[in-house]
Parts: sequence; C-alpha cells; structure tokens
Amino acid sequence: MESPNKICLLFSPFPDEASAFQCSEYLLNNKLAACVQRTPVLSNYLWNDGTESSEEINLIAKTLPETAALAQQAIRKMHPYEIPLIATQLVTVNEEYLAWMNRMMG
Repeated sequence: MESPNKICLLFSPFPDEASAFQCSEYLLNNKLAACVQRTPVLSNYLWNDGTESSEEINLIAKTLPETAALAQQAIRKMHPYEIPLIATQLVTVNEEYLAWMNRMMG
C-alpha cells in the first residue's frame, strides 16, 4: 500500500551562493517550497573536450507534489547555467512534517 505522505525533493547545483540564495528566497516567498537547503560542494565534471572542477552550491528544495512542476520552472528560469541539473525525487515523510509543509505552503 502506497503512503500518502509524499513530498518532492528538488535538487540543483548552482555556481555560487548568491544565485542559490536568490532562488531559495524566490521559492520560499512564492510558497513553491517549504524549506530550502544550500550546501557548498566541490564538483568535477566533463565539459566540452575535457574535465572541469569548480565549487558549487547544492540547492535542495522541499515542496509538495502539486507544486513541484512550478518550482522546477522557477529554478530553471532563475538558473545561470546553460544546462542546469534539476532532479526531482518523490519521498515519503512522516505525517507531522507533511502537515507542517501543508500549513506553510497553504
């Protein structure tokens, strides 16, 4: 039996704290997310004909399934990367957390 206590986690690395913070504030102020976390990371990746290394800020936004598409669109619109990653994962959470999210985003 599937649990009804589902939320979406949106994950997207940003090039710097300023752009990640701006996106976080937009998501929160427009009630497209109930919580946004930002964490610095070091990334290595393939680009063009070689490898690159850079510092990034991982953004994780916690949203409801019914607002996930709008939150994804907002991240894409605000993202400075030419080809941003915007990954979405549906996860099960405890009832109290889901109730809090519904109150905050409602």
